Amino acid sequence: NGSLSFSNVTNAIVESGGVCNVRENNMYQVTNGIMLSNSSSIWIGPIFNNINSNKINFNNYGIYAYSNNSVEINIQLNDLNMGSGSKFGMYLLNNLNCNLFAKANTVTSGGGTVSAIYVNYSPAKLINNTVNLSSGPSNRHGIHVANSENSILSCNGVTGNGGTGSTAFWIGSSEMVNMECNQALSCGTGFYFSGGCHNLN
Repeated sequence: NGSLSFSNVTNAIVESGGVCNVRENNMYQVTNGIMLSNSSSIWIGPIFNNINSNKINFNNYGIYAYSNNSVEINIQLNDLNMGSGSKFGMYLLNNLNCNLFAKANTVTSGGGTVSAIYVNYSPAKLINNTVNLSSGPSNRHGIHVANSENSILSCNGVTGNGGTGSTAFWIGSSEMVNMECNQALSCGTGFYFSGGCHNLN
């Protein structure tokens, strides 16, 4: 912890089916940073996963949490720098019945960015995250939430590069998303809603 922990590797840390507590690591020029999957408390009781205070420079996925069930996942205070080939900074997919928190993370976009923070089928609490879309193409999303009802987006900030194609917040097919105190700067579209979205603003 606190030193250059990983450099020029394909997957820095992979945890499948267990508990992930990863903090204060440096990951430089990795393909994927931290990958967490199949963590479940159904058989073994409460599970708390923590991904905290890591610095990740990556070319594909920074933090990828998918197919976890009935666990708590805390992702906070991470610094994610997207390389030229990376499409997603934080990719949260199919995390069912989880307490999923992403708080006070910073994501800086790269040349291939699609979404800095992408959430799909994973109701989440996204709080105090900072996204910088200043480099790379204009047609991308800062925070994209899809099929994740009852999510909370509070005090997040997305800054674009002044182009007309970027969207700060994209909410799709997600009922009852509570949004408050979020900020969109220098983006083509601040807030875009699609599909069934009866949201609280």
